[in-house]
Formats: sequence, structure tokens, C-alpha cells
Amino acid sequence: MTKSWSGGKVRAARALVRRRGRFQQCQRCGCDLDLDQDPWHAGHVTDRMDGGSDLDVAAECPRCNLRAGGRRGAAITNARRSANKATDQRLVKW
Repeated sequence: MTKSWSGGKVRAARALVRRRGRFQQCQRCGCDLDLDQDPWHAGHVTDRMDGGSDLDVAAECPRCNLRAGGRRGAAITNARRSANKATDQRLVKW
């Protein structure tokens, strides 16, 4: 399990993205972002669970970032449920 992101890590990631310039594009959908006016998230280019680092961040629109996290969480939950279902089937009494 990865550690949760606290205020200090989030501020550092957002500062890192801001250093690249005010006008950027969402790394997932390519929409234009004005970091001073538009809502935006600092999203991982490579997910931390896949070996990405805290420095591997880019600007993302909130819609893309939240959608990506939802997909990842659903995949983990569904895999756990499948594993539990297989275990339950082996415990069925004859």
C-alpha cells in the first residue's frame, strides 16, 4: 500500500508543475489549462503503484484525474472480489 498524500506533498507537486509555466495542457486529454484561472490537479504521469515517483507529475484537468483514479480503484476492488469469490467456492461443504 502506498502512503497517502498529505498537504506538504501536494504543495510540492503543484509547485513542480507550476515551474513548467502558466499555460499547459492536460496530460491525458490535451485540453488547455491556465493554471492561474482554471481548476487543475497535479496527476502522476506513471501511477505510483506502477513505479512512478513523486516527481513524475504533470497538470491534469480534474475530470481526467478523478476518472483515472476511479478506474484504478475499481480494478483493485474487482480483483479482490474475484479472489474472495474463488476462495469461497473452495470452502463449499459437500
